[in-house]
Amino acid sequence: MSKVLVLLSGGMDSAVVLGKVVNAYGAENVVALNMFYGQRHTREIECAKDIAKHYDVKLMEMDISSAFAGISSALLSHSSIEIEDDQDKNKVGSTYVPGRNSIFLSIAAGIADSIGAEFVYYGAHADDHSGYPDCTTAFVEKMTEALIEGTDNGVRIQAPFVKYHKSQIVKDGIAIGVPFEMTHSCYRGEYPACGTCPTCQLRLEAFKEAGQIDPINYKGDFDEEDSDSRD
Repeated sequence: MSKVLVLLSGGMDSAVVLGKVVNAYGAENVVALNMFYGQRHTREIECAKDIAKHYDVKLMEMDISSAFAGISSALLSHSSIEIEDDQDKNKVGSTYVPGRNSIFLSIAAGIADSIGAEFVYYGAHADDHSGYPDCTTAFVEKMTEALIEGTDNGVRIQAPFVKYHKSQIVKDGIAIGVPFEMTHSCYRGEYPACGTCPTCQLRLEAFKEAGQIDPINYKGDFDEEDSDSRD
């Protein structure tokens, strides 16, 4: 069986993707790839290491921050743009990193082509569609076409959650025992997580809709209804 490459950010979506891929292909055939792209914090990188160790897969780490030197986003350490808690879900918003997935997937495909991996998996999902143009089904299809044409072994992109809402990802992860307590989502890199940034809000909503308790800690004051998932 050929190898499979998984983009592993340290977040919950990529962790579930990794868990499903390991179950399907076996840990010995899976390589996880984590990329530091100049983000404001490195907590998710440490989480990626823990998750890769949990699944006993090889983890490749790359520093590609120079590729984002001229790009503006609230997620990048060199940018003066602030993270907006009340970001409009119908716009890309301040947390959009222009070209990030195109760059990630191109690098990943190059590595995959070199190690004989047929597929590159990443965790784009439906709740990203409204704001992020590099998480849509159209993007996945066209990027796949380009990389099949542009790699010797015809590397294909797999985005198994591209039509899923995040609550379904939670359900899938619970079903296969994904260690959500090892994952990180907070855009601010805070621990306990801030609970107010766009990705914290999305994560909390996803666990609530899935009828599950989020095992990570959140700070701040919360109402009694939600307190069980944020202790």
